Amino acid sequence: MKKQIQLVICFTLSLMTLVACGMTQELEQSLDTTKELSKQLTNQYDTMQSTISLSEKIIKAYETDIEQFAGDNILKEEDSELFKNYSKRVDILEEINKDKKKLGSYKKELERIVNNQAVDVDNEALTTIRDSLDIIINNIEAIKPFMESSLSQEKELYQDLNEEAIVEKMPLLERTNGSIILLAEETCSNILYTKDLINNFQKSAQSPSHK
Repeated sequence: MKKQIQLVICFTLSLMTLVACGMTQELEQSLDTTKELSKQLTNQYDTMQSTISLSEKIIKAYETDIEQFAGDNILKEEDSELFKNYSKRVDILEEINKDKKKLGSYKKELERIVNNQAVDVDNEALTTIRDSLDIIINNIEAIKPFMESSLSQEKELYQDLNEEAIVEKMPLLERTNGSIILLAEETCSNILYTKDLINNFQKSAQSPSHK
């Protein structure tokens, strides 16, 4: 009888130890994931700020180049301000596509941690971070077609600069870039909000190795 009781006690203690270790592991993973996510969001914020700055400078770059390169395909002139601006935005679009995938992987990891429902993890806070991250991903998804449209419109316009084309297409280009700026600004606001959520989670989480 005593042996059975001892076996039950040993089994219970072992089970409790394993569960405790599992919970600690989830907490460690939640802290590590949110820490890395915050770094990625900082990079994303910088990318959006660059997008805003470049989009705001398109018209000025056009006005600078139009006299010097009138009648030519400005995008073939590597010294032109439009070429430099255009090229940077092409690179940003590629970067945005990669960043969206990275953010998506962080979202999946947060979902996995929340689904495990570890008792020492603030799963409600993690869920809020995940939902806020989802908004950022949607912002990025929304801005991509506008950037693609802007680049396409510019390429078509600059290949054949004439007064009729300028009058017809420049207002459309300005509206497209206006939408890009608004979406990028909204994305930046959501990024800052999400980083605040992460900072609050990091501060409230209790883990000896993270103190």
